[in-house]
Amino acid sequence: MKKIIMMLLTVIAYSNLYSQTFNSEEEVYKYLKDNITNLDKIEGIYKYSSFTQKNNDEPIKVAMASVNIAIVADKDVFNAYWITNGSRLLNQKSFMQIKRRDYLKIYEATFYGGDPKEVEFIGDNNFRVYKEKAKRKTDGSSESNLYAFEKTFPTKADIEAAMPKEAKCTGFLINTNLIVTNLNVVEKAKSIKIRGIKSDFAKTYTGTIIQSDKNNDLALISLEDPTLKLTSAITINNTALETGSEVLVLGYPATAATADEIKLTNSIVSSKSGFQGDATSYQLNNSVDLGNIGGPVFDKKGALIGIMNGRNAGTENASYCIKAAYLNGLLNSLPVKVKMPATNLLAAKPLSEKIKALDKLVYFIEVEY
Repeated sequence: MKKIIMMLLTVIAYSNLYSQTFNSEEEVYKYLKDNITNLDKIEGIYKYSSFTQKNNDEPIKVAMASVNIAIVADKDVFNAYWITNGSRLLNQKSFMQIKRRDYLKIYEATFYGGDPKEVEFIGDNNFRVYKEKAKRKTDGSSESNLYAFEKTFPTKADIEAAMPKEAKCTGFLINTNLIVTNLNVVEKAKSIKIRGIKSDFAKTYTGTIIQSDKNNDLALISLEDPTLKLTSAITINNTALETGSEVLVLGYPATAATADEIKLTNSIVSSKSGFQGDATSYQLNNSVDLGNIGGPVFDKKGALIGIMNGRNAGTENASYCIKAAYLNGLLNSLPVKVKMPATNLLAAKPLSEKIKALDKLVYFIEVEY
């Protein structure tokens, strides 16, 4: 017990103070509940346990006072806080910081100034971190110290219960009867309805996912009406845009007065990488409505440069779009080769003419779960 008390004192002494702090367990739960469908998988409330492991034997739990852990996002990191059972935080400073290394697809935890340690997930909700791994002793044996975290909130059931029963987003025509949108919106849909085809919002068409790219959150939807023969004039700009480039976002924001009111949003590329340095995305300088998710982002010449992917709970006045170059891989994975227009016929047209032409290729999508 003395060792545990000393460890807690060391934690407090070396904690770093970050901009987002919480004064009570209620504040932490409010943050998690308010963002429950948009949380990173590492965020939540956990039961915390300490273990020792000799050689490769089964880890042995260390006796310690019952303390819960809250892990929450703060900008580009995740901070961990001790929580007592008395509904208050032990202190308002984090004792552990976790970063997501997107390019390695891993999470790394750093304890009060120590070296980063890889987070090892055990199932969907739980993880462990080896603070000291395979430390060799004088008798030839080795001993590791590890911390285990068992998530208690939100569970998978909590998240599913909070998920909306329906959703609205945007999609756009990329080839004959093929519509692009975000996979996360349509992946678990029982039905996908599309409106706005040929500027007709009274008529509803049914769509089916025929191909998807989970890593880049993209889906291709095929229209099920055999009488339709829709073609697209959209071209893809595969050249990386520089920071400061002007772009155009088209979509159907949920805040629009009517579903058939497409909205143009002028934006600027504020970063050539997305959330936490994600190289597959651009960061835009304004927050785009959730109804725009799945919609197209064009450069000034009217060529596709991205697909809206929404915003992150840890950022304000910013949104993200998947770089259009990653759509090529999804199109190339189809059994039949997709032929894209070789020339951007919109390049020389004034902005109003560009929008008039592109407007006819951007659709309103309704999803039921």
